[in-house]
Amino acid sequence: MTIALEISLATCLLAASGATAHVQPAPARWTMRASAHFDIYFQPSQSGRVDAIAREAERAYARISTLLRHELADKMDILLLATDRDRPDDAAQAYALVRASGASPRDHLVLSIESFDRHGGALIAHELTHQFMFELLPGSQQAAWVAEALPDHHAGSWQQSELSALRMAIDSGRIPEVEQLTAADRHWGHAVFEFVATEYGARGVRAYLTALRDTPSTMRDPIRVAFDLTPADFNAAFRTFVSVRFGR
Repeated sequence: MTIALEISLATCLLAASGATAHVQPAPARWTMRASAHFDIYFQPSQSGRVDAIAREAERAYARISTLLRHELADKMDILLLATDRDRPDDAAQAYALVRASGASPRDHLVLSIESFDRHGGALIAHELTHQFMFELLPGSQQAAWVAEALPDHHAGSWQQSELSALRMAIDSGRIPEVEQLTAADRHWGHAVFEFVATEYGARGVRAYLTALRDTPSTMRDPIRVAFDLTPADFNAAFRTFVSVRFGR
C-alpha cells in the first residue's frame, strides 16, 4: 500500500489508561454490528455500506490469517466515518471519537467510506496486516522496513510511482542488499516479500517473520535461519528476480 493510500486510512491504537481528552457529544447515534472478527461502529448515514465493508474485512482477515497461520488475540473494532475530512488529526481526537462511538478501549481501525470507495479491500488488508504484525513481531526493532513492506505485499497492488522508482534503480544497477534496507525503502521491501512469496510461498514468508522475531536474541542472521542461504546468495537471487519482474 502506498503512502497516499495509508494516509487515507487512520489506524488508531489507543489505550484506555493514561489518555486524556475532552469528549464532545456525538453528533448522531452510533450503532454496532458484529461480524466474526470485527465489531463495526457506524452512524445511520453509513448503515447501507456496513455489510459490504464487513465482507471485505472478513475476506482480508481470512486470507491474511491463513497465509500467516495466526489468529488475532481479540476482535478488532472498525469505526466508519463518511469522508477523509472526518478522520481524527491526533491522538486526543482519536480518543474522543472512540469514546463517542461507544467502542471498546482496544485496537481500532478508523475507515472513511470515501477511502473505502477508492481502494476497497486492499486498504483494509494493508491496515489489518499491521495488527497481525503487532502480535507476530512484538516490539521488534530488526528490519524496520518490514513494518510497511508486508502490509504493502498483502494489499496486493503496486503504485505506479513505486514501480517507476524500482525500474529506474534497476536500470542504473542500484539494487540494494536486503540487510541494508531501511524504513524508507518500503518499495524495495515490498519487492522482497513478493520475491519470498514467489520463491518460497507463504511458508517462506512465515519462516522469515519468525526468524526476524527470534534471531535478535541469538545474533544469528535471519536470512540464514529462514532460507538456509548466505545473505550474498539470497541477494543475488533477489537481484535476478527484480530484474526480470520489474525491469524493462
